[in-house]
Amino acid sequence: LQTGLCADVKDVLIKERKAYGKVIRTRMPPQIMIETIQKEFNIMSVDWKTSKGGNSGLMYGVVEDKKYDAAWKTGPEYQFIDDVGFPQKLEEWQKAGANYAMHLPNAQKQLKPVGEWNNSRIVVRGPHVEHWLNGKKILEFERWNDAWKKLRDSGKWKDAPDYGLAKTGRLVLQ
Repeated sequence: LQTGLCADVKDVLIKERKAYGKVIRTRMPPQIMIETIQKEFNIMSVDWKTSKGGNSGLMYGVVEDKKYDAAWKTGPEYQFIDDVGFPQKLEEWQKAGANYAMHLPNAQKQLKPVGEWNNSRIVVRGPHVEHWLNGKKILEFERWNDAWKKLRDSGKWKDAPDYGLAKTGRLVLQ
């Protein structure tokens, strides 16, 4: 995602205000990957809107290696989705702003209607992660502690042993 670049991915339009590195195509389509390896970022801000039924997300800490056939096997995801108009029933952990299949947004979440711009921020400082939506902190968690490991190992990621473990990685738009 470079300054001025707009990408239409799965009916979600993303526009990035700050360049985080050169955009490259990943061998794990249909994804867009930032070339620069990220360790920490204090404010990674993305403006996005979705059409009816749109679904996408921004993963961070993604490891690109031949042993992984998908970015989601290593990288946590900030979910961008139409909570109301998605064609299937969504679990709470699948909805916008969630750390997909791990942490739910709090009551501060105020998702704008389909077709209107939302602003999301992701803050990563070592093990500490925050997800923000439209100026409100909607979730925070600590990676790699016992509670995080228990949650990861008991849910969707139990068969993805390297999920969320990377201390550095790429940003990937799914």
